[in-house]
Amino acid sequence: MSEAALCFLGIAGLLLLVLAIDWFSKLRSFQCFGRIVSRIKTKERVVALTFDDGPNPPHTERILAVLNDRLVKATFFLVGRHVQLYPDTVRRIAGAGHAIGNHSYSHRRLVFKHHRFVRREIVLTDRALRRAGVAGRIPFRAPNCRKLLVLPYVLSTMDRLHVSFDVLPSPSEYYGAPADVVCRYVLRHVRPGSIVVLHDGSHDRPRDRSNVIEATKLVLDGLTSAGYRFVTVPELLSLRS
Repeated sequence: MSEAALCFLGIAGLLLLVLAIDWFSKLRSFQCFGRIVSRIKTKERVVALTFDDGPNPPHTERILAVLNDRLVKATFFLVGRHVQLYPDTVRRIAGAGHAIGNHSYSHRRLVFKHHRFVRREIVLTDRALRRAGVAGRIPFRAPNCRKLLVLPYVLSTMDRLHVSFDVLPSPSEYYGAPADVVCRYVLRHVRPGSIVVLHDGSHDRPRDRSNVIEATKLVLDGLTSAGYRFVTVPELLSLRS
C-alpha cells in the first residue's frame, strides 16, 4: 500500500474517532459511571419543564410570571457566574416554589478537562446557590449535556445524579426560532415522563428570550390540552418505580 493511501486511511480513521467521541459525549441516557436520567418510564401524562443558562433578568422574571399564571412549577438549571450576578432572581425562582439545579459555573464543556476543574465547576455553583438561599439537594446538568469519562466519574464520587433530557428544540429555540415552531417540536416529541429543555438565559451573552417566553405559553397550553400535568425534576424522579 502506498504512503498516500496509508496517510488517507490514517486521516479517515482519526476523523471517524473524533466523530465517535463527539457522538458518545452527546448521549442523553448513558454515561460510563454513576447515574443519568433523561426521562422516566411511566404511563402517567407528566412532564418536567426545565430552563437552562439563567438567571437572565428580566426574561427569567417574565417566564416566572407565565408559570405563575398557569400554576405550573418548573426546574431552572442555573449557571454559577450568573447566580453571583443576579442572586435576587435566584431568590424569586426559589420563592415561587420552583426547583433549582446546578448547570456548572462557567458553562464550559466538561469534556477533556482535569477532574479538579470539573469538580470546581460544580462546587463553585453549589456555593453560589447556597449563598442565594437554595436549600436541599441540588440536581446537576452538564452544559450541553456533554460528558465522557471525567465528569461521570466526578459525579459518582459526589453521589450526584446527572439530569439530562429527551426533548430539546435547540439550537433553533436557542437562537430565536418563532414560538410556534418551538411549540410544535415539543408537542411532537414529548412523551409521558419527558424532561423538556428551554432556555431562559444564555451562557455567552445576554439574549432576548421573548420567543422562549411566548413558546412557554404555547407549550403549557398545548400539553395541558393534551392531558399532561407539570412537575419539577425532583417530583418527576420521585415517580420512578
